Amino acid sequence: MTGIRALGRTRRDFLGQTGRAGALGLFAGFPTGWLHAAAPARLRIGYQIFGWGRYFPSAWWKGAAAVGALGFRGIEGEYTIAELYEGRESEFEEGMRRCGTRLAALYSTSDLERPRERHENMRKNLQAAAFCKRMGSRMVVLGGTEAKGKEPALFEMYAREATAIGKRMLETKDYARPSVPGARGAFLPLGQGQVDFPALIRILTAAGFDGWLDVELDGGRGIDPAEVARAARDYVVNTLKLTLDSDPTTAGAGPRP
Repeated sequence: MTGIRALGRTRRDFLGQTGRAGALGLFAGFPTGWLHAAAPARLRIGYQIFGWGRYFPSAWWKGAAAVGALGFRGIEGEYTIAELYEGRESEFEEGMRRCGTRLAALYSTSDLERPRERHENMRKNLQAAAFCKRMGSRMVVLGGTEAKGKEPALFEMYAREATAIGKRMLETKDYARPSVPGARGAFLPLGQGQVDFPALIRILTAAGFDGWLDVELDGGRGIDPAEVARAARDYVVNTLKLTLDSDPTTAGAGPRP
């Protein structure tokens, strides 16, 4: 289990998927509906900065500065930054400019298993979506908590809750959280696991995908997150043959839904 996630769907794709199968496509991988003829892709490579810490501004800015110095231009981090910088957007934008980065996505852990959390899930995700829109991002990554079981009824409930959040979020932008089903594995630096990333890049390029690809390796393993980010940069450039955009102002937000 490792970390490049494709971030980007259109409203039509989302509603088409949820209309047929709820929101399970969010958790099951890349829906086939994403792969369609499009203009030549311009992939944008971002970085998930959880390795520096999740909830505090100091961790956000330390991570943004480190990965920005390595050439990554898109940042994904904890949704709480939207709450912390509510009404202070110009300060946030200036900080991102100093780091040479822009907001690619926000990640939001949402307890989809407990109906009593529905109000809080909706509140924080709509706030995150509105902040993303103001910052020129189209994506909130909706993650879940540890599930207590794998019964079909639970997955149906997850789908209903995620779909309800998604339909409200479509008032401002789309979101997706692809993941790999099955048993828990270990997170590894790029290129050290079993995922065929070159093949995924070929698929995305052929599909005309023009969203962010965010690299993620969570911290807490006694590893210097800056070293992990540097190794990821080298893998992206040398193995995947992708170019990091040197000017964040030229990396557009992609086609709007």
